Amino acid sequence: MIYARPEDWYLAVDLEEKRDVLEYGITDDIDLNGWDVRKALRLFWRSNPAFVEWIQSPIQHMVSGGFAEAARRLLPSIYSPESGINHYRGMAKTNYRGYLRADVVPLKKYFYVLRPLLSVRWIEKYGSPAPIEFERLLHLLEGQSDLLHDIDVLLLKKRESCEMGYRSRS
Repeated sequence: MIYARPEDWYLAVDLEEKRDVLEYGITDDIDLNGWDVRKALRLFWRSNPAFVEWIQSPIQHMVSGGFAEAARRLLPSIYSPESGINHYRGMAKTNYRGYLRADVVPLKKYFYVLRPLLSVRWIEKYGSPAPIEFERLLHLLEGQSDLLHDIDVLLLKKRESCEMGYRSRS
């Protein structure tokens, strides 16, 4: 969510940094956070992956104004592939160390490593932000039928566990 404060908030003369984010705990699978418009623009300028994923998300709960659409139009001219690659490599490494080296690995943790690795491939191949939808990344594995089969098995198991109500937040 992007929000704007009252005009006085921006024009205040004091030199103290003010809180420019809204953060709420996860409630009923809803993770709600927000950035002040000024902070959002700084994140956008730096190709911040969280911001880039937000503007590309197919899920839009409430849209007011043209900020997100304008950001999507500008993204190709601002996006830094190097920034995206560094982010997703770091994410894959951190998640691998944190989750996949354990004796028991929750199913969805495999995707916490697979998606960033495929995102790196996407950025390297296309020079543009990777889509957030996992399925759109899978074409990068064409010709690797064994790997695609294994991923399909993981996806099927994940869907079945969600349908049976085994969704976890870990």
